[in-house]
Amino acid sequence: MDKETFDKLYHTTRQSMSENINLRRDLSVVKSENNDLSRQLLQYRETGSENLKLTQENKLLHDKVKKMEEQIKFLRKQTDIWKEKAKEFMPTAIYKETVSLISTINPVGLAKTAIRQVKKMVDNNS
Repeated sequence: MDKETFDKLYHTTRQSMSENINLRRDLSVVKSENNDLSRQLLQYRETGSENLKLTQENKLLHDKVKKMEEQIKFLRKQTDIWKEKAKEFMPTAIYKETVSLISTINPVGLAKTAIRQVKKMVDNNS
């Protein structure tokens, strides 16, 4: 093989190796970017899934609060009816003492407070 052919072959081989090294470097960079994008996509999906779960949980809590409010309204109506009927049939002193005792216990008030706190927590998380 003559020197000129050898030099051409040598330079071509060297240039090809250099291009190969550059392409491998570029491939490594692209793979790294692809991995980063895959991680971001996975985090996005997890966040979306978590948001969906929280939305469903929030809806259930809103429904529970509404049911509790309805129960309180019902209890309040029952208490009002009881007070009217009891006032008719009980002596005034006993009636006042009983109403006073009921007012100190006040489960409706406790339930209202609990519902308000739950509602406030749900609204803050919405």
